[in-house]
Amino acid sequence: NKSGQPATNCWVWCPVGSVAAIKAVTKFTAAKPVNDCHFYFFGVPARSSKINFTLRGNGQTAVLFSQRIMRFNAKMVDAGNALIIGENTYIGGGELSLGRTTVTVAAGGLWSDGVLLQGTDSHGIIDIDSMKIINNVPKYITLKRRVWLGRGASVLKNVTIEEGSIVGAAALVAKDVPKACAVAGVPAKIIKERVTWTQRRSVILDEEKQQILRLRAEMKLEAASAPPRRSVESASLHKDDAKPHRR
Repeated sequence: NKSGQPATNCWVWCPVGSVAAIKAVTKFTAAKPVNDCHFYFFGVPARSSKINFTLRGNGQTAVLFSQRIMRFNAKMVDAGNALIIGENTYIGGGELSLGRTTVTVAAGGLWSDGVLLQGTDSHGIIDIDSMKIINNVPKYITLKRRVWLGRGASVLKNVTIEEGSIVGAAALVAKDVPKACAVAGVPAKIIKERVTWTQRRSVILDEEKQQILRLRAEMKLEAASAPPRRSVESASLHKDDAKPHRR
């Protein structure tokens, strides 16, 4: 912490012998006095990583498993934010804004650069009838396994992106995204279903193939157990049948 602000009962846990490597890629800045902030590194991020935490509240927690390149700035405002990043996640460049927010990034994620996770409104929203602030509540952003965020993509608070999905460049994700979908646009909409991605342009890696086959099997089971959907044509026929016939 180079800001000079006091940090009480704040510590970093990392594997034995990795302190120097963690310090080389991680920076902590306390914008005001903070207490009880804990950071866990279960692996050492790649040497070209650049991880910055800005703390403006007590009780901040981050748990990082990935040993790949991670370049991001995490601003943790208000108390009790949590950031979890799963193993084998690559972050080319990200801005994370947390305010009473839990951000969960599952294993195998891929982010391009210029990605924004906006987990807070940053300012209060007032109901003018009750004169109460209505958005000072816990929030979340959840990215399931193997989510790919394209260049300049933004994800807003209280959004879950399910496993294997793709977010196009400059898309703005304001609502949940189902499994194995590609979304794009502002706001983001589904442009393709039953698709996922690979890190190589012309070959599927063996470990990716196993995960994709598992995902496909899970989706097949989910589809088989789901109640049948009534088609629009069928619904309209039933509606017409209910009308009395004219003579």
